[in-house]
Amino acid sequence: MAEKTRWKGITLEKHLQRLHYQQRITIAGFTPTDVLHVLNKISIGNRAVSVTASTILAQLLGTSEEELGHGIVGLTEQKIEKIILEYLGQTIWGEEMVGAVLDNRQNELFDFDIALKIPMVGIGAAAAHFLPGVAENLKAKLHLPEHFEVGNGVGAALLARIE
Repeated sequence: MAEKTRWKGITLEKHLQRLHYQQRITIAGFTPTDVLHVLNKISIGNRAVSVTASTILAQLLGTSEEELGHGIVGLTEQKIEKIILEYLGQTIWGEEMVGAVLDNRQNELFDFDIALKIPMVGIGAAAAHFLPGVAENLKAKLHLPEHFEVGNGVGAALLARIE
């Protein structure tokens, strides 16, 4: 959002921040969890808000709610894959090289796939919906431990007890 507005030297982002501070606009997000509500994959929180936001976004983008949802699921899986590969790639190629290697997997001279030699372990309510596609793409085994859906909540509660 670094586009310039008609006000010289003021970026669009700064202008939006000011409008938000003045309570003239509300900033909202549409998360992958919202998409899971829309696609009837989970039923936690307020589904109606997610559906309303999906309807508005789909109309603005000129697409259907289902296409929007599946597109966001795909983008989420790609983002998770990238995070995993960057993290693990740093141990092999180093921080400076990991981007160059991963960003050039497909180019005019060659094309290569990556297969993880270690299993993936998923926790959190959305893990069962996003990680199977990531694991398949990375040719990795996926393990969802017992009670994986609340794994993030248990971890947060334990950390709160420590502090």
